[in-house]
Amino acid sequence: MCKEKKDKDPNFKYNFKIDANNRLEHIAWSYASSMRSYEAFGDTVVFDTTQRLDAYDMLLGIWIGVDNHGTNCFFGCVLLRDENMQSFSWALKMFLEFMNGKAPGTILTDQNLWLKEALATEMPRTKHAFAFWHVISKFPDWFSVVLGSQYDNWKSEFHRLYNLHSIEEFEVGWRDMVDAYGLHGNNHVVSLYALRTYWALPFLRCYFFAGMTSSFQSESINSCIQRFLSAQSVLDDFVEQVATVLDAKDQAGTKHKMQRKIPEVSLKTGSPIESNAAAVLTPYAFCKLQEELIMAPQYASLMVDENYFIASSADTVLRVLSNNNCFHIPDQYLPMRWRDVPASSMKHAHATSGKIQLLQSMISTLITESIETEDRIDVACDHIALVLARIKAFPIASDGANDIAYNSPSDSLMLPEVEDSDSIAQSFSGNPHESLAFAKLKERPWRDGLGDIYRKRRRFSVPCCGQYGHDASDCPLLGGDDFNGDGSGFL
Repeated sequence: MCKEKKDKDPNFKYNFKIDANNRLEHIAWSYASSMRSYEAFGDTVVFDTTQRLDAYDMLLGIWIGVDNHGTNCFFGCVLLRDENMQSFSWALKMFLEFMNGKAPGTILTDQNLWLKEALATEMPRTKHAFAFWHVISKFPDWFSVVLGSQYDNWKSEFHRLYNLHSIEEFEVGWRDMVDAYGLHGNNHVVSLYALRTYWALPFLRCYFFAGMTSSFQSESINSCIQRFLSAQSVLDDFVEQVATVLDAKDQAGTKHKMQRKIPEVSLKTGSPIESNAAAVLTPYAFCKLQEELIMAPQYASLMVDENYFIASSADTVLRVLSNNNCFHIPDQYLPMRWRDVPASSMKHAHATSGKIQLLQSMISTLITESIETEDRIDVACDHIALVLARIKAFPIASDGANDIAYNSPSDSLMLPEVEDSDSIAQSFSGNPHESLAFAKLKERPWRDGLGDIYRKRRRFSVPCCGQYGHDASDCPLLGGDDFNGDGSGFL
């Protein structure tokens, strides 16, 4: 069956293993659309191995992710005859082979210790965590009889500890919980504590999971898995039936996204940051960020000096940006995977975003250095005019690739037609100090050509760093190995 599908679709990938008795031991496969989705949204993955197909007497493993609209996407499937470390290692190797060696940044599974060991071997750089809904699903069997009438109160306290931000608070709270409910010798409690770095949010908040740790996503993922389970019949037809279910899901998802293409966005905070985010993010991602914006005033930040703040959460970061008159969220805080661009455009956008950030940083440095003396400004203006003349000589891409790659905050940063330089100084809002730099520059008479440059409808953006004491050559943001990477981050 897989060979026939491969003949029809060369981009379909599969592999299998036969045992000593010439019986199918393992088989794994992925569709072309699944591999394209993984290229865009494979930064975090759920690998569910909790289902067994009785019709084949095999364990079913499904790789699932979430796209920029919050919809689950299917990455691949595997059937395993045995449940052991060797079988899981084979499955993970096949998945990496299908995805051209690209491992996810994070992966969620159940508490299967064989799978835990296989992941540590095959994907050593991937952060492995246990899906919380799998953890709590065991609680009725583990604790309802032991705790009796105290079970509900204990469960509420457990959820409170799970949602804490501070590791120190979690450690203190856990000891108090064990003391209060007399669970010192309980094997399940001992095991949960030993593996706390795999499931407790205080240990996981610095990693990206695209919201898949939430109960809402767990229900969505379970519903997705059930659709695939309903496809089981004879093994020869299963691959094709999964493809049929996947096609139907993709068509429904495309229709749903088209219906939301022009959403009625409700701005609730009046913040320019909110307007910026609404123009860039998908409706799903914008709603999540809007929740953070609404919560932001409740959090405090500590100012170390005029350029540095200590922020304890995403809400605090948003408050710092708002309080410092930053009207647009810097690009590095708006990951490409949440932006309102087609998944097919993500790869090109990722490849170009690093160059755009470098250009933004160079522009910021150019302005900061040029305003020091009149001679510097003269040299800068002369060379900018020459560079723009050369750039305009190049043809504009007809396939829209450049627009796709730059469909970012900069699209909402297109300067309006202006009558004087005051509007320019006010529009550039990445850093209060750089707004002052523009204000200083505008005090000079407009040189021939430079006024025309800014009076035209141009794309402009905030610097990608915003920190002082260095330039583009030694910027800590631009110097890392991940400069051209996915730039994934929390909303």
